[in-house]
Amino acid sequence: MVFWIAVLIGGLFAWGAAQVGFFASWIMLFNLVLAAYLALFLSPLIIDSVPATTDTPYGYALVLLTVAIATLVTAYAICYTCLSGRTRIEFPALMDKLGAGVLGFFGGFLVSSFLGLVVSLTPLPEMEALRSLGLEAESQRATRGFLCWWCDVLHGFVGSAEASMTRSEDAVDFLLSRAAPPVEEIQVPAPPPQPSGQQTAPQPQGQPTGQAPGQFSGQPASGQPGGAPTTAVAPLGSGPQSSPMSAAASPTANPALPTPAMPQPIPSKTPGPPVDPKTGPPIRFP
Repeated sequence: MVFWIAVLIGGLFAWGAAQVGFFASWIMLFNLVLAAYLALFLSPLIIDSVPATTDTPYGYALVLLTVAIATLVTAYAICYTCLSGRTRIEFPALMDKLGAGVLGFFGGFLVSSFLGLVVSLTPLPEMEALRSLGLEAESQRATRGFLCWWCDVLHGFVGSAEASMTRSEDAVDFLLSRAAPPVEEIQVPAPPPQPSGQQTAPQPQGQPTGQAPGQFSGQPASGQPGGAPTTAVAPLGSGPQSSPMSAAASPTANPALPTPAMPQPIPSKTPGPPVDPKTGPPIRFP
């Protein structure tokens, strides 16, 4: 989306450049390249020298834009005073229209690329209303490459090989890395170290934690306070008479326990003849 916006702005600049001529269009393009070049290479020095300029989220963009505007106004004032205001050069009509349109397109594309870089240094690309425009730095590789190419061409004439930044891409990467918000790291607390004297034995598979091996659920381990011997409970379904009652009643289950006495049957009485309530029970003689 940013690329097509730059093409549209370049077309508008091309139409305006065709109206003013080739000489004025060449002065405009040169001043725009000079402004972008100084803004890219001077902004990192200003940011490092004056850290207060980046106290706000828009500080990096303001520094870049301020240097570019100051350079453009100064360069235009010098050119108008020395060149365009005093000199007029006539070119053929085809070159004056077509050549001026090409220079104007380059100038418009350069302006839109520089403004896109400025916007990417602000929190504006994260807004919901502007997210569909693709103003993030990753979406402006084509326009940013065009901007860096013009700055590198000028740097090849006026730059020094001993400078800390010899390419405009280094300056752009520096600004993008400094303007990007830092990534919040989530600190996970480490588990407390286990005392060397208290090491738990490996539990067998299927054994509950904290229970002695061979001990059933609900049976206290031997040697513990209150750990009285209890009757072992056989697992259900292990035999035809496998039940807790049969295991408890069997004398071989635990010989230390007394065998419970079997309940004696109550003798049933033979019902006699009916008793008359008036005369009482009948008298039987041997």
